[in-house]
Amino acid sequence: DLIGCGLENGGDPWDPTRHNNLQIPIGWVQGIERLMQNKGFNQMHRCVVVTQNNVAPIGIKLATRNENAVSHLVLLSPPCWERLTTEFTTEEERQQRHADNIGPAADFYYTYLESKVGYRLKMREFFENPPDDRYIDIATAKERT
Repeated sequence: DLIGCGLENGGDPWDPTRHNNLQIPIGWVQGIERLMQNKGFNQMHRCVVVTQNNVAPIGIKLATRNENAVSHLVLLSPPCWERLTTEFTTEEERQQRHADNIGPAADFYYTYLESKVGYRLKMREFFENPPDDRYIDIATAKERT
């Protein structure tokens, strides 16, 4: 569930009347666009957009809206074409998340990753110098997860 994240950077708060069946969280696209602008990505200084799994639609939307700033789009293990091009109900999305990820343990796993302990351990896998406690407090704040 990406909607409701990144509120301070222009992300959309969750509104069930507006976001029912939403496939591409436009708030995330807009937040990444602001980051790209702040970092100076443009026609002369382009970037590569990389997505994994079910966030492929965000990368696709980002790349198509910012052709001058994006040199390449890399989709790692994207959903099948039907999943990328067809809207589905919230229940179908939940079932697909379970099937695509780790089955019945998915809810536990995502809850763990959103905790401070899980977030800190996951960041250590990716960064030589993992984020400090202040960053982890901000990233795992209840309004962001």
